[in-house]
Amino acid sequence: MRLSYLDRPTPTATRRFWRLADYFTAAGHPWDHTRVSIRRAHEWQVDGTVWCAFFQLIALADEESPPEPWATLSFEPLGAQGTRQRGEYRRVWDRLISPLVVRGGYSTDWSTRFPLGSAKKRLRPREFHREARRLDRLLSTLGATAGKAQPPQAVEPAAATQSLRLLGDPWFPYVAGYERCTPRSIDGREWTACFKMHVMGDEAHPGHALPRLQASATIWPPRMTKAEEARLPRTAVAKRIRRTLVDAGYYGRWRTLRRVGTFGDFWKNLYRVREMQREARRLAKLDLLS
Repeated sequence: MRLSYLDRPTPTATRRFWRLADYFTAAGHPWDHTRVSIRRAHEWQVDGTVWCAFFQLIALADEESPPEPWATLSFEPLGAQGTRQRGEYRRVWDRLISPLVVRGGYSTDWSTRFPLGSAKKRLRPREFHREARRLDRLLSTLGATAGKAQPPQAVEPAAATQSLRLLGDPWFPYVAGYERCTPRSIDGREWTACFKMHVMGDEAHPGHALPRLQASATIWPPRMTKAEEARLPRTAVAKRIRRTLVDAGYYGRWRTLRRVGTFGDFWKNLYRVREMQREARRLAKLDLLS
């Protein structure tokens, strides 16, 4: 049975993804940081085991600098997960897959916790199309069916999102994020509110109606002692922030994670493109820390 992550998003869902990308990457938009990625997935058999390959091309940018293109790869065996099988998967990775990937200029890693090989590579501006053709050749070498490569396009650094869109089939929209962070001083100590708009593919359901839309608000307090962190959710400032976000339709709480500390973690589900655009305008004006 084919896995849900090999299913394609619908044409309507794809149009919604790029419509939002256009909105958030428009010149003069108040959002500071963007991440847009496209993805393709393939599967093939090695020594009787089905492997899945996921390739992503990612554009990262902020208002201060041009886009930083990245390519990331992951290779996952879908067979049994016993100790013996994990050792066999690692040998296939070391013998067959990793040398081909390294030859393409990628740095590689193997996760022992999850049998998964990964690789990443920093690209230059305008290299998305060239790298897509290289990945086609890699898939052919590994025995997977590669899609037809698109001809190269002239791309300006500020048009990295458009460059990803021009690749077309077999690449499809995957994840996008748009973020703005606002520092504020409260009683002489700096807090930071980070608002982010998430446009995500939902792999949990076959034929998923991408994108899934969410907004998040992450509140980072100043550096605190452990005792201060333990008291933070009960302070007047923390209660006011949570009340303001809950009134705006967000759910969440103040959380404490090891090696991260205590922070506010709040989310809101959105259902339409216009709703996300409206929420983005609202958050751009919202000053939680005043």
